[in-house]
Amino acid sequence: MKHLILLLALLAPACASSDAQPEKPRRDVIVGEDGVAYLPLPYTVAQIRERCVEGLELDLKVQSRGAPAQWQRMRFHDWSEDAVNIVMRVELEDGRPVTPPTDARRTWEELQLHGRFRADGAVRVRDQLDTTFGTLPCWCYIVATQEGGTQRLWFADALPGPPVRVDLERDGEQVMRMTLVAARLPE
Repeated sequence: MKHLILLLALLAPACASSDAQPEKPRRDVIVGEDGVAYLPLPYTVAQIRERCVEGLELDLKVQSRGAPAQWQRMRFHDWSEDAVNIVMRVELEDGRPVTPPTDARRTWEELQLHGRFRADGAVRVRDQLDTTFGTLPCWCYIVATQEGGTQRLWFADALPGPPVRVDLERDGEQVMRMTLVAARLPE
């Protein structure tokens, strides 16, 4: 396990995607109700609920090695103080569906826990990420995958919700990148 933490600490600078150098990896942890140590979450429930309003639409581009680009399109509806429904469509560039759309109800706590990572397999660093929304301060979580790869997830301070970018690497090569490219608020 010491080797995994050392590896993650050495990989942390690779999270940077702009000229700014990220801070050193953060090892602050929060012990969950299950007794497991986790890294702090990127957002509070209140921040996610405030940002992911009724009618919000998000477009995420997914580029995987050896496959055509896909789009994940999310729309938030039936918003309440406790939960929200999310319609998810996965399409090819030309709009053809890859899978049938889904519509699932999620509590705000469930959405928050998408940013929860065990401290024994991850680190987080402050970073600046160049995005379609401008250069954004982020928390970058660097997570060791079960397959022996590394996943990097950038959660922008100003955009509570899903990460603005996710990179997956295996054997030192990027095999997938998911990028938030559009966020439309209802009029």
